[in-house]
Amino acid sequence: MSPRRIAFAAALAFVVVAFFLGALWSPERQVRLHQEDLLGAVADRDWKALAPFIADDYSDRWAQDKANMLAAAQEAFGQFVFLKIRMTDPAVSAAGETGRLMTRLSVSGQGGPLAQVVVEAAGELREPFTFDWQQRSWKPWDWVLVRMEQRELRIPEM
Repeated sequence: MSPRRIAFAAALAFVVVAFFLGALWSPERQVRLHQEDLLGAVADRDWKALAPFIADDYSDRWAQDKANMLAAAQEAFGQFVFLKIRMTDPAVSAAGETGRLMTRLSVSGQGGPLAQVVVEAAGELREPFTFDWQQRSWKPWDWVLVRMEQRELRIPEM
């Protein structure tokens, strides 16, 4: 193979890899992937996997910080034997180091009495959830949840 063809093949490979990484690391895609992974950690009741997705300075309208949010998630979802959480029509917007994902969530599963209360309460919500994400470093995959909102949802104080 001639040096010219090798150089062309290398340049083409570089462009393909750059395009792939640009698409993979786009803020919109990263917010969606992080949201899916966060919901997956909740569905698996893997609290150690969930914690890194939540910003240390997390806050919401229910006056919860990261520790309270993790404790509330454990209480609400810990009684499930089987749990599935699905997003419906997620809409992602991202600009710079901030991203927002709006979606309705459907919760299904089986477990103790509290699990059934969670399923029923989630089924009654009509407004979408809003998840605010922030990129915390130069790394394109370093996103954390800084705020969650749902106007109809009532979370008792802990």
